[in-house]
Amino acid sequence: MLAIYQTISALFILLILASCAAYFLGSKETLRDLKSRILSWWIILPVFSLSLIINGALFFILLCFISFMGFKEFISAIPTRQGDRTLIFILYLMIPVQFYFAWRHQAEFAHFIFLFLFLFIALTVILFGETKGMLVSVAVLFWGFVLTIYCFSFIAYLNTVSPSSLSPIGGAALVLYLVVLTELNDVSQYCWGKLLRGKKIIPHVSPSKTISGFLGGVVTTMLLSFLLGNFLVSLTLIQALMAGILIAVGGFLGDILVSGVKRDLGIKDFSGLIPAHGGMLDRIDSLILSAPLFFYFLKVYHLGGQ
Repeated sequence: MLAIYQTISALFILLILASCAAYFLGSKETLRDLKSRILSWWIILPVFSLSLIINGALFFILLCFISFMGFKEFISAIPTRQGDRTLIFILYLMIPVQFYFAWRHQAEFAHFIFLFLFLFIALTVILFGETKGMLVSVAVLFWGFVLTIYCFSFIAYLNTVSPSSLSPIGGAALVLYLVVLTELNDVSQYCWGKLLRGKKIIPHVSPSKTISGFLGGVVTTMLLSFLLGNFLVSLTLIQALMAGILIAVGGFLGDILVSGVKRDLGIKDFSGLIPAHGGMLDRIDSLILSAPLFFYFLKVYHLGGQ
């Protein structure tokens, strides 16, 4: 656990340094967004750190709550039919079921949604709803559940991995490794983009993202992955660099995926829950793809049948 404490301590030191830098830079208009982001991290980091250190049921409850809020924001943003209300209520009840399977390290974690919910959603719409518009309704609700619940539950499953040669500390170290790299990739892409500016990488989806910001984030995440590769987990140099690339690219793709959804819905953020970050779904968008990609990367190289 010492490595986890040291990593979390380093994160708090970085946050203190960022807060001091923002304070001494003054009250420029361009810094207000950055200052609000830093202030929000003073809430996010302690809550995440404490729940991860205590671990057990508390951490899974936190993840379940985050997914619940993300799904709620998604449902609130999309157009729904009167007949879909029963189904939506049942889907909310399925959230703790999915995380229970992950908590108990059950294979149903990976199959539950696709073997049960896939048909269950359609049948519920037929029995309690309307057939008109059924295909669109089923597709949107199923996709939203996969996006906000299924993908995010990979973090919960990673936390159940037993101590091994991959991570003597166990799953908590894998979760910390993933979350630290994903979130610092977000920060580094933001900072490199603001510093270097340059050509937009995908302006019709996310006008603020630049090629220099993306590449700067990938290189920075690779470096951090190398530094943490033998500290929190036992990855070779090549594996650490590959994990860094995978997490950085996965985080970027998750971000623009959710941005594309918002563009389609005509909204800027899913909510104003977290100042300067938007809603819960806006905050976890990068983890939506980086978590399953990292899981299957470890599955190929280390986890075997776990």
